This record gives sequence, C-alpha cells and structure tokens, in this order.
Amino acid sequence: RPFIHNSEDDKRIKKLATELASNPSILARQEFLRMLAADTDTNWLSSGGKNDIWIRAAYHSWVDLPLPCNSNVCGWMFLEKEWELEPTFSAAATVMAYLTYKIDLDNGDVPINRARDGKPEDMFQYSRIFGMTRVPSTTCDYFVQDRNSKHIVVFCCNTPYKINVLSENNNILMDIGSLRNIFQYIILDTKHQSHNAKFGALTGMERSKWAKVREQWIKNDPEKKEALHWIESAITVLNLDVLGNKEFEDFTSLTRRFLHYNNENRWFDKSFQIIVNPAGQVGVNVEHSWAEASVLLQIHSTIVYQYVANF
Repeated sequence: RPFIHNSEDDKRIKKLATELASNPSILARQEFLRMLAADTDTNWLSSGGKNDIWIRAAYHSWVDLPLPCNSNVCGWMFLEKEWELEPTFSAAATVMAYLTYKIDLDNGDVPINRARDGKPEDMFQYSRIFGMTRVPSTTCDYFVQDRNSKHIVVFCCNTPYKINVLSENNNILMDIGSLRNIFQYIILDTKHQSHNAKFGALTGMERSKWAKVREQWIKNDPEKKEALHWIESAITVLNLDVLGNKEFEDFTSLTRRFLHYNNENRWFDKSFQIIVNPAGQVGVNVEHSWAEASVLLQIHSTIVYQYVANF
C-alpha cells in the first residue's frame, strides 16, 4: 500500500493478488510444499532436508554455467606486517587453524550460534564444511562427503599432492614447522614437474562439459580416477600459487586470484579451498551451494585469522 497512488491501482492490485492466490497451479505447488513439510524433519527450504529442493532448484540444476562467479565466492584475511609473510608459513598456519577448528567441530566444542534474541540457530551447515565436494552432472550436480577424511590435497604448479594430516584418532600428525617443511619440499619438487596438465581448470568449465570429461576419466583412466577420489574426499584443498612476482596484491588483484584465477591450481568443486599467493597473502574460494557464504567466510576472517595472527 505505501506504493499505491490511487484507489484504481488499489483495486487492480487486489484483483491480481486474489487471482494469483486462487490459481490452480499455485495451489498445487503450495500443496506440494505442505506434503514436503509433513514428510521431512526439517523445513522444505532447508538444505538439510532429504529433498534438498532449494539446492537443486537454485544451484545444482544450473549445469550450463561454470562455478566461478556464479556459485563460488571468495574472501581473504588481513594480516599485520604482511611484508614479513612467507608463503609456506602462511599456508601451514592456515591449514593448522582449519584442522584445529575441524577437531573442535567434530568433538562438539564449537559454540552454537545464537540470534540477537538469544535463540539458537540451526548449525547443520557446519557439518558440511570439511570433506565435501560438489560433483558435476549433465542434469543436476550432487554432493559427496567423506566426514572421516584424514588428508588434504595440495596443488602446486598444477600438480596435486596428497598429505595425511590427521591420525585415526583425529589428532593432528604434525606441527606447523613440519607442515611448512612439507610445503617447501612440494615447491622444490614441482620444479621437476611438467606444468602443462592444468586439469584442475576443468572444474571451472560449464558443469555439463566437466561432467562428461570426469565420466571419461573414471571409465578409461585408472590414475585420474584415483586422483579424483583423493581430491574429492580430501578435508580441503590448498593451492600454493608460487609462480609470478612476490609483490603484495591490491584488492582487485586478490579478488581475481581468489575468485576465478585461471593460471594454475584450483579445484572449484571443493566446499572451500585455501589459496596462498607468492607474497604469502591468504584467501579462500568457497563453493556456495552447501551453506550460506557467510558461514565459511566468517570462520576464515575471525577464527582462522586469529590463529594465524598469533604466530
């Protein structure tokens, strides 16, 4: 009513609203939603429901689009004394922060979020942070998740490396120094590798095209099939961007690198991937369909930031 200027508009809009509310198609859809609500233990709009109507309609059915800039979002942390950063330290500290958070999450030690009025919020989305991958399809994408994953995958110069980081008892297997040494070894090792096989870039293609390539890999190439398994089941993916100059990047350059960079590394299907540039600046790329973008970005910019900054 605040936007209605005269009584004729008022009558016309009321008539349209009445027609809409009595439309057989609308009533059928409303009844469908009522049936869903009666047949699930969550709201039909919730991504936790067994029907996942929202995810399929709003995200996973759009198979003619790529993930970068359409589903994925990015963020980064602002660290003091950035000129003192070193890529392998930034990477090791960030990975350690996420592993620590994962253990707290698994143990039920992460506090429940509460609204301004004190009411508890649904924390289901947090169960999808780690070990989650969005798998491409020619019709509708779907999730796979390994909640018991014990490894991460590191991409450096387009070459993936699998690193076991957790024990069977869910304890971290190494300290930051040891993890940093592993990353330094990887960087040295990639100097002897070919940098031409940029197969991670395929995750940035239209979903249906990437799905067809992935299907052929699984069917015809045992080595790629195994690599897919380790990447998709990983706790997360770390991208060490070591090529290029080591100058600090401004916001425009960081956004380009963290959102849709196409020069090296990346696995856009992962729930989130950590990215470290040659100067040691840290960001994340988040596949948005599994949760609200604020879930991971808030963790990255507060909890993970505080852990890294303390070193």
